[in-house]
Amino acid sequence: MKSKPILLTVPAYLADFRCPGADCEDHCCYGWEIEVDRATYRRYRQMKDTPLAALLARSVQRNRRDPFDARYAVIRREGDDCPFLTRGRLCRIHAELGEAFLPDVCAVFPRRWRARKNGIEGSASLACPEIARLALEHPDSLRPVRTRLTGPMPRAVAPPLPSQAEAAGMKLRELALALIGNRRYPVWERLLRFGMACEAAGRKPPAGIPALLESFGRQLDDPALDRILADTPVLTGLQLQIVRRLHDEKLPSVRVRTFQECTAAAFAGLDWPAGRPFDAAVNRRYDRAYEQFYQPFFERHGHLLENTLANYILHYDPGFQPGRIYEDYLGLVLHFAMLKTYLIGMAASEGADFSPARVVRLVCAFTKVMEPDAAFRRFALDLLAQSGCTDLLRVAVLLRN
Repeated sequence: MKSKPILLTVPAYLADFRCPGADCEDHCCYGWEIEVDRATYRRYRQMKDTPLAALLARSVQRNRRDPFDARYAVIRREGDDCPFLTRGRLCRIHAELGEAFLPDVCAVFPRRWRARKNGIEGSASLACPEIARLALEHPDSLRPVRTRLTGPMPRAVAPPLPSQAEAAGMKLRELALALIGNRRYPVWERLLRFGMACEAAGRKPPAGIPALLESFGRQLDDPALDRILADTPVLTGLQLQIVRRLHDEKLPSVRVRTFQECTAAAFAGLDWPAGRPFDAAVNRRYDRAYEQFYQPFFERHGHLLENTLANYILHYDPGFQPGRIYEDYLGLVLHFAMLKTYLIGMAASEGADFSPARVVRLVCAFTKVMEPDAAFRRFALDLLAQSGCTDLLRVAVLLRN
């Protein structure tokens, strides 16, 4: 009896993705700690005595602090580069042993695979420069493409969630993507309306979330809500000081040079060097840059922000873990608030030279810095709580200009 074909669903940009290899301006292992799964680690320990086996023995060390199967070991590096990166900017493990000997994270990146009720779903990280270009530069690049899986199953497929949790997550995702693409509202309002849904869903068990969202979606389009949101305060100073505090906390550990270059340009555009306290002059420069550069630019290129946010929703699955729906939403808010601040500063710094390519470059570098850092995410959420910015009225302060 033949098995039922497996349905594979990916955004259009991932269906078109081909790794440029040595021609890429970046490489995957730069700036990150590379984790090795248990099965691959054991395979390395069983290798015959060769120069590569000796290098693997020296460079791959057990992760005894947090030894889950997916991060059972780590690759030790002395500088920025992985010890297995060749002078030709290719992977020595892949070249000498083949893809099967790569750690899961290296074999899969920039993709992420999840088992769903109706097949396998894939997405990709904007930390990959090629993915960032494909995903952000074209308005319809996140359109879902469905095909039958041919060949072997992808590696490192995340197991399926309980059916009710998946159904609730899919409903929240559907609402989020509809709001993000709704140009009737400014971007900050789209995110705040999604936050209202997340706040309400977070108080419900998974089984009750789909029905809640059916009625809630209509409420989000109520004209009365437009008038309420119009009265949301604009507190640029608080917004900027929170983002600057987060930036200064993160920067010392950053090895991604593109991020350093982009954010240096952003703060130069605001004339706000490190160590100088926030003042009214910074506030005025930020507001002026928003009105003169950022807002007109994204009126012409709105899909860049929309695709960035939509891919965040598709890739990180906020709303799929019932116990942390609102916390995941706050993570999205912080991501956008930091990114927006950098973009406004870069637009001020570069003026007419600010371009879609510069947006893509920042988004890629920013994702590469933030994506793997769970400890920083925890710090950021704690800072938000300490600042009293976790309820929706104050969340709006981080979103609205």
